Amino acid sequence: MHVRNGGAAFADAVRGRFEIPVPSCPEWTVADLVAHTGRVHHTVAARVRAGTTDASAVTLAVPPAVDELQAWFESGVAELAATLAAADPAQPAWSWSGDLTAGFWQRRMAQETAVHRWDAENAIGLARPIDPELAADGVDELLMVFLPFDASNLTADGRSIVFEPTDDDARWTVQITMNGSKASRGAEVSPAATVRGTASELDLLLWGRRTLPDLDVEGDPVVAEGFLGALDLT
Repeated sequence: MHVRNGGAAFADAVRGRFEIPVPSCPEWTVADLVAHTGRVHHTVAARVRAGTTDASAVTLAVPPAVDELQAWFESGVAELAATLAAADPAQPAWSWSGDLTAGFWQRRMAQETAVHRWDAENAIGLARPIDPELAADGVDELLMVFLPFDASNLTADGRSIVFEPTDDDARWTVQITMNGSKASRGAEVSPAATVRGTASELDLLLWGRRTLPDLDVEGDPVVAEGFLGALDLT
């Protein structure tokens, strides 16, 4: 549902606007955003259909010429949505993470589409927030799945940050040590900083679409800025 609905909103936002810039993705035009997201959609649909953990079984999709991008993107949304809906979450599917199942991609593609839908709408000045439940899961995915791959770049002497959505009961704590960083669910009692905002604002903050001054920070903002600055996600 999220891929189909988010993809349709994305397609509506970009139609006839391929030349305008995408502020949240520096140096990209809308055409670049469409090509990137469409390539991901088509490729992941093929990976899930392949039903194997062999990375070489599927090659990356190649975007067509600009005049064919819109139709290609829309067909990718339909194909991916149908493929994910039909897939058993436990069936094999290669991914870059330790989770080699279709379930990984069912979650990941909902998040990928949501953030890039926001990018597309933001480019035309009509960005709507991400659905609170979906956004809270996006924060969870980033901190619990993506962060371990970047943890070695994030070091400090025992400082912690709590992320607290104002429209959801979930809480997360990121503990930053000299050996790297680790996230856990739940709020530490005395963190160095607590970052509050809607789930959508927190999700977009972690993905580099918002800045810390856009949200409410209690405690040491330098710790939070350092953590956010070390994340390298698009």
